[in-house]
Amino acid sequence: TDSQRALDWEGWGMDVTGAPREGDIVVYERVGVGGHVGFFVEDLGDKIATLGGNQSNRVKVTAYPKDGVLAGTHYKLRSIRRW
Repeated sequence: TDSQRALDWEGWGMDVTGAPREGDIVVYERVGVGGHVGFFVEDLGDKIATLGGNQSNRVKVTAYPKDGVLAGTHYKLRSIRRW
């Protein structure tokens, strides 16, 4: 995207939110704070397992809510993208 803003990934590639595959880019809004992106690992129903960096100061898989709170931050799934 040539940008450091996580939410700018929402305009990249095509939206595949309805049929994601491992490795797709997951774009979350951190409500009132900004955004977060990572790689799609697995749909867990109300959460998505996402591989990303800067998650507790390391690279790891974290299950983020599609629309809910994790560690005091409200996350909302914006889209899942693929080139």
